Amino acid sequence: MRYRREAPPSGPTPGDGDGRPRSALRTVGDLLKHPMTLLLVTAAVSGLLVPHVTQQWQDHQAQLEIRRDLAARTARVVGEMQVATELAEVGAASQDQAGLDAAWVRWRVESEVLGAELAAYFGSAVLRRAWDRCVALTTAHYVQSGIQDPGRRTQYLAGVRREVGYPADVDLADRDVLMARLARERAELVDLVVGSPLG
Repeated sequence: MRYRREAPPSGPTPGDGDGRPRSALRTVGDLLKHPMTLLLVTAAVSGLLVPHVTQQWQDHQAQLEIRRDLAARTARVVGEMQVATELAEVGAASQDQAGLDAAWVRWRVESEVLGAELAAYFGSAVLRRAWDRCVALTTAHYVQSGIQDPGRRTQYLAGVRREVGYPADVDLADRDVLMARLARERAELVDLVVGSPLG
């Protein structure tokens, strides 16, 4: 038996069907259209990208929760001491000396704990100064309410004014000025806590 040698095909070569070889780009395009390739790409995206995005979202949510909690606690702690002092100043029957003393002890403890947490979560010197001013004014509001001598009260509050860095024309001995400054400092502090990134 004789073997016949076959000639190479004379028709079009594999490719586009028009006799030209397939381009690499077209081959990649065909590969990407294949269902198995789509399945593998989808699995890769689901396995790598989705967990990364989910983790970032969860971290962001946790930071928001921490900032909201600290802002709420800041407003509550300062507000409770302010209200206790105001009740004592007007002689409310619901606020006796024992209640005011208990509010003072809570304020001292809570303000120390909260100050430490703010320092730990936020490295911001601006936020720290805002907290220090808020503490100084809240404490001054309480202390000045117990100073009966107007001269001593004015002298004490002038020292507080210098401590917090207010100009000389800010008269903290004027109760309205003190209360307005305290309200402003508390609001600024809460805004800083809510808007500052965690350190």
